[in-house]
Amino acid sequence: MGISTHNRGYTLLEVVIVISIFALIVPAMFSMYFASLRAQKKVFVLRDTKRNGDNALTVIESLIKQNAISIHNAEPPTSANQVCTSAVQSGSGALFFKDKDGTWFSFTQSNFRIASSSASTLSSSSVNLTNTKSLVTNFNLRCAYVSDVSPPLVSISFNINQNGPTGRAEEVSSLGYQTKIKLRSY
Repeated sequence: MGISTHNRGYTLLEVVIVISIFALIVPAMFSMYFASLRAQKKVFVLRDTKRNGDNALTVIESLIKQNAISIHNAEPPTSANQVCTSAVQSGSGALFFKDKDGTWFSFTQSNFRIASSSASTLSSSSVNLTNTKSLVTNFNLRCAYVSDVSPPLVSISFNINQNGPTGRAEEVSSLGYQTKIKLRSY
């Protein structure tokens, strides 16, 4: 009967090699994890910004396209302040749109938000089309006369920005919107 000399364990050299491999792999894994978290936050903020801008543009576009029959540059809309009815006329700044019922509506930038106002609103307040996290800049409405057989063309443009709660670079997004609409009910 002989004495068995099986070693049941690891040598010091094997333990040091395993620890050094872990020391190289673990920081790389944490780096990739935190990079993915930052990218996810950027996507979230950008998606929220896009949702706000798309919503505001869709509301403006559909209200003008479906309801507006004339464009005016003063409140209340009258035939004396109607714009974009001949080749020499165009309008920009505050534009008011009149619908088939004679009610007017308009869109403005107020406190870095896009707001919709209407004569049919019971109070004198306006309805905000963007939320408080988004900042709208360079909101512009313009109209142009196209031809005698075509309705006026309304141009809409604005920039929408959003900062995350900490304001870090990955939490900041900015999008520009621009479109042109022909009045359908001209």
